[in-house]
Amino acid sequence: MRITEDTAKVLAVASVMAEERRTSLIRDTILFAALCVTDTPAKEILEENVPDLSVVIERLGVEGTYDLDEAAVKMLADRAFQNLRIDVRRIFSNAAELSRRTGFKGAVNPEHILFVIMSRKISNHPEIFSSLEAAGCDLEGIRSSIINVFNEQAEQAREEDRMLGGSADDDQDPADSMTS
Repeated sequence: MRITEDTAKVLAVASVMAEERRTSLIRDTILFAALCVTDTPAKEILEENVPDLSVVIERLGVEGTYDLDEAAVKMLADRAFQNLRIDVRRIFSNAAELSRRTGFKGAVNPEHILFVIMSRKISNHPEIFSSLEAAGCDLEGIRSSIINVFNEQAEQAREEDRMLGGSADDDQDPADSMTS
């Protein structure tokens, strides 16, 4: 499985959060909290659709900011991958499959992780969804925003393929893949 730089940053922040909580394992709420505070398109999507993201962050027990240099991100992301709980491993596996189905060739972006979490049953992530509910979240808005980002990124990748003279075999609309 390949991850993007943004996903490595999220994993690194999740690793630091786990250490702060005196645990070695990264669970779903820690991963989601890292998505909420790490500057990536996933955080932008949450900010657009959650009226008060600070409520979510507070309810998930996040107390600080996380500004990590490149070397720290690499080291912490590598370590984090070894400390994912089985449910978080499934999230990553599903995100990698989503990435392949949406034309991203298996590279997991934070948006893929966010989509997987948001698409799973509320009972799988009760702390996350209760935090989002308390903050007045628009769950359908998050899903729609993610699909829009996927469509934009897929179009950009197709355009880059065309400019490089590559084949455009990934002309599938990401939204179509997510409904199957």
